[in-house]
Amino acid sequence: MMNFKQIPIYFNKYLKRFKKIFTKPQFHNFKRLVSGLILSEKKTIQEINAVYDEKNQSSLNRFVTESKWEHEKVNDIRLDTCVGIFGSKESGAIIIDDVMTKKTGRKMEKANYHRSGVTKKKEWGHCFVDCLYADFDSENNYPIRIDSYLREENADGENPFKTKRDIALNQIDYAMEHGVKAKNVFVDAWYYGKDFINALKTRILNYFVGIKSNVKITFNNKKRIGLGEYRDALTRENFDKFELENGIYFLHKQEINIRGIGKQMLLISYKQGDGENIKCYVTNIMNWENAKYINALLKRWNIECLHRDMKQHLGLEKYQVRKYRGMQAVALAILVAYTLLILNKLPSLLQKFRPLKTIGEMCRFAQLVAQKSNYWLRKTFGDYKLGAKILNQWVVVKNAKV
Repeated sequence: MMNFKQIPIYFNKYLKRFKKIFTKPQFHNFKRLVSGLILSEKKTIQEINAVYDEKNQSSLNRFVTESKWEHEKVNDIRLDTCVGIFGSKESGAIIIDDVMTKKTGRKMEKANYHRSGVTKKKEWGHCFVDCLYADFDSENNYPIRIDSYLREENADGENPFKTKRDIALNQIDYAMEHGVKAKNVFVDAWYYGKDFINALKTRILNYFVGIKSNVKITFNNKKRIGLGEYRDALTRENFDKFELENGIYFLHKQEINIRGIGKQMLLISYKQGDGENIKCYVTNIMNWENAKYINALLKRWNIECLHRDMKQHLGLEKYQVRKYRGMQAVALAILVAYTLLILNKLPSLLQKFRPLKTIGEMCRFAQLVAQKSNYWLRKTFGDYKLGAKILNQWVVVKNAKV
């Protein structure tokens, strides 16, 4: 376990925006929690405390599980910062999905069995619904918020039961209230439903909603059939082929009608070599070219990348807090940590070099800064050859070299 000399100084530019909503001791613990999720290896409260050589972790424990700070205000500041710096466009998208964090502790408050998108089975742990903004014209994207989903038996007066669809609609409204201009919404088939789609229509939004194979559809004035039957009757000739940077994709589109929803464009797509993983969506956008549809569908992958980064690099699946409030605090701190990294893709120390491209690179650079001190790095990166050598050895690793 590494002991760090200081929180990277370039974090302070954005962390100080949160100062006004905390007491001085709370702000100290907030900075330790957020930066510790980036710097520590195991991401537990014990290790986050230890990497700063703090002797007593009870203060950090109390901050996470008991201290009366307002989670909502923290995310308000975080999202307002993202919108102010990165902006948003009406042509962009709000992408919503849920992520399951597998746990072994049976005494964790409000843990239950949830379906894992990784194992495709029910696993013990917590479930979150989260969303992000993604730009169609660039790689610009940022998280909007994260909310825990409770099974009905775990709900109570303070934490009422909400369906995932309810949470998703609340997140869309929250994004719009905070200036996210995106008019396109992406969700997978678990959110499909007449009421949900009609709720998106009342918000005057375009949508791409996953659809299950048992939904009945009509097309070309023919008899209603199940989507699965329609999909299985398609042949290779019914799909258009697209050779893109990250692979070859196939897309079929068909104007259909669904009872209670109306006219929709059905999109069926898959990647070459992965024909078993066919995706089906309906959208109320009826007039796009096929190339625009396939590029839009691929944007949904951004939220899978967010989940991977939060789990692999920021500890979403490693937290060990028992209290439900503590779990919510850690999930929010992970969003703040992620935002802190993407706001600092190119710290001033790296102006001569290429931007850090992945969350892993950003974490490794922050660890290097914290371990060696800012003075050492300013001196080191004054020499281009030495700076490039350090980056290639400790930060960039398997990615493209400087």
